[in-house]
Amino acid sequence: MNRLAEETGESYRDPADENKIALAKELKSLAASHGIDLVSCCAPLLDKAGVDRGRCIDPELIARLRPDLTDLDLKPRPTREGCGCAASRDIGAYNTCRSGCVYCYATDSAARSAAGGTSTAQGAFAKHDPRADCL
Repeated sequence: MNRLAEETGESYRDPADENKIALAKELKSLAASHGIDLVSCCAPLLDKAGVDRGRCIDPELIARLRPDLTDLDLKPRPTREGCGCAASRDIGAYNTCRSGCVYCYATDSAARSAAGGTSTAQGAFAKHDPRADCL
């Protein structure tokens, strides 16, 4: 949001916690009316709105979906405080997506060279060989 304000001159304000909680309650209700369970990732404030914490790598869900896989090592391996994820292994590669979403943690697309404006991901794409056996 700071970058948006700098680039466009638009201003924004961070809503008060009470407003965030009220909105989360409304979204939870709306989602439930469509059969969707709204969850958050490590957002303790949303606990106050009754929004459960989701898990990217959910050991309970994996066990329910694949009871035949009894030898999986689904030990907790949180990435930050409040995280309930199990250990996992990435199958992608950082700095390969050219979408440039400012909130993305997997690419530094926001970091552009002053001269060419090319992100690391755009540079990697230019070097990519679609016939190669890996990214």
